[in-house]
Amino acid sequence: MNPLLPFALLLLAACAAPSAGLAGKWRVQEAGSAAVAGRITIEFQQDGLFVADGGCNHASG
Repeated sequence: MNPLLPFALLLLAACAAPSAGLAGKWRVQEAGSAAVAGRITIEFQQDGLFVADGGCNHASG
């Protein structure tokens, strides 16, 4: 079996699934930040806001 087959099937399933928005009520349970290799960071602030930065993609709320 090709080692890429499970990954390809997972990718197809993920692309076929309907996208869901992030709308709704969110509550920060723990303030702090995390970083992943490749300059991706997410920070949860004490005031309940968040900041996510993924290189050219930026989200906050």
